[in-house]
Amino acid sequence: MKYGCSNKIWIQKQAFEDQLFDQIAGTILEKGSLEEYIKRCLEDEAGKRHEHRERIQSLSQQIVTSQHWLENLVTALADNVLPSDIIKQRYLEEEIKKKQLEGRLNELSLLDGSTPIDLDKF
Repeated sequence: MKYGCSNKIWIQKQAFEDQLFDQIAGTILEKGSLEEYIKRCLEDEAGKRHEHRERIQSLSQQIVTSQHWLENLVTALADNVLPSDIIKQRYLEEEIKKKQLEGRLNELSLLDGSTPIDLDKF
């Protein structure tokens, strides 16, 4: 009578897991590697958050500028500076642009600015 598991799939799975753990222990758990990886992750995270804040700030400024254009167009219409059909067309175009900017800002605001670190680059 044999002792142990005779299931070849389980034995191969166990051998694979053992081999994988040995490779992990040999590289990731090696002294210094894990600390370096975490340091790089933190640096990348800080950079991406900074870029994310800058994009949000840029979009916010573009929305403010667009709102000023809309207000200027209303003033131009009231002062009868340009023909009303030209002002209406420009107003509609600027309004669409502003809504697109607001949509992009809303999408960007929902994201936290972080993405997973690519382990292949590490």
